[in-house]
Amino acid sequence: PYIRTWVLALSASVFAEIGDLRNAKLNIRHALQSMTKIKEPSTRAEMYALIASAKADLEDFNGATENIANAFAEIDKTKDPFLSALALTFVAHAQAKIGQKENYRKTIFEVITKASTLRMGPRALVLSFAASTQAEVGDIRASQKTIESAIAAAKMLRDNHSLAPALAF
Repeated sequence: PYIRTWVLALSASVFAEIGDLRNAKLNIRHALQSMTKIKEPSTRAEMYALIASAKADLEDFNGATENIANAFAEIDKTKDPFLSALALTFVAHAQAKIGQKENYRKTIFEVITKASTLRMGPRALVLSFAASTQAEVGDIRASQKTIESAIAAAKMLRDNHSLAPALAF
């Protein structure tokens, strides 16, 4: 259900961007329906945030805000700081898309704060996601600073298996 929901939510954004509103709305509806099969709160949080982004692409800002709230509710259930930090990067992106710049900044700050508590591999990965989000929303100076921190963490990794995901972003 995770991959199916992920594909539905992401494709909804693509459909919205190319003007196929019918398929965008249909995929959002299907993504929301498949959420009941996802057991992990952090994964549900990511999906809600992706759906919020798709709703923002449809200019459904109330729907986006509702899904951001749902994402935060799931993050609150997530015990693992690594998984919650990853989910928060998706939330920050959705917040920026609907113009919640101050909330976006607070959420990215929380991501970076959580990342600082993680081992180097997870830290590098979370910071890479955060930098990617920052760059996507035009927060270029912050993105440069964050990616420098991600690279510094990645340089401390000793094995290529741990290094590859961090450098992929």
